[in-house]
Amino acid sequence: MSKKSNKEYSEEVEKILVKLSKKQITKEKLIKLGLKHFTEKTLDRILGCGNFVESVSTTDLSKGKVVRAMRCKNRFCPICLATTSRKRGYILGIVLQALKERLNYDFLFLTLTVPNVNGNQLLEELQKQYKAIKRFVQRKEFKKISKGYIRKTEITYNEKRDDYHPHIHLLIAVDSNYFTRENYVNQKVWLKIWRECKKNKSITQVHITKADSSSYRELAKYEAKDLEYLNYGEKVFDVFYNALHGRRCLTWNGCFQEYKKMYDNGELDSLGVVDENYYTKISSFNYRFNDKKYTHNGTRLMNQEELEKYNGMKIEDDNLESGDGSENPGDLL
Repeated sequence: MSKKSNKEYSEEVEKILVKLSKKQITKEKLIKLGLKHFTEKTLDRILGCGNFVESVSTTDLSKGKVVRAMRCKNRFCPICLATTSRKRGYILGIVLQALKERLNYDFLFLTLTVPNVNGNQLLEELQKQYKAIKRFVQRKEFKKISKGYIRKTEITYNEKRDDYHPHIHLLIAVDSNYFTRENYVNQKVWLKIWRECKKNKSITQVHITKADSSSYRELAKYEAKDLEYLNYGEKVFDVFYNALHGRRCLTWNGCFQEYKKMYDNGELDSLGVVDENYYTKISSFNYRFNDKKYTHNGTRLMNQEELEKYNGMKIEDDNLESGDGSENPGDLL
């Protein structure tokens, strides 16, 4: 970041821009690795992602946030993924709160694993998992307890063994007395069911727990941990790209799907958290690739339209505006 002149925007904004600068450097890795996968138009969008940013600050500069930046919405872009993950987490929190308060549901977090596979086997393994999970959610033991569920497919890479670990997370809504009643399904039973659905007796682990905040964070983050597909070179990136491109890795089902639609229609707005700060100043910045940092274009007082637009917003509505006509939307909510 360039040094501020007369402290025209908040320290919070500066911290955000420092983080964005780091993601810009990571984005350069994506552009190099994605040359053979992305069209020229897509590469241009990725290159421009986050290059122009607007922020707002309070009069005393004690509070501030980014309210506008162009997004490419490519599902592999580190800048867009951070926004997608944050928004996904916010929406999930609202939906869970509504289900808890209105229907008195509790939540079970289940992770279904398989043995690691090499890169050549990953795509086939994902297809097998998809068929297996369809069988799994139709089992009577599952249907008896589930009021709805969120399914997330995640892939991790083991550098030492050069193999991949695809696995499935399920967040399941259950009656509040599930954990104390006769219908409780223990870990051994879940393992047996998953082995049968997967048609693989070599599976040794199924993780089950009552959902907590760490479970929700697991669902909110991206399908590949810590953008690791950008850290191991072209071969690993190619495997992740072929596995994830065009694949819907997060699905909402049953009561989760119903309440997600209610959220989208504004029916859960009363549960949202409103930003109570009052912002009066607006600043703009451009990212300079040669300097690897954002430069401050200027700060001014907001006009009446901007005051109405950027004050009284929900916490989730901070946000980064999308570019036109993105080919690969990364927001898979």
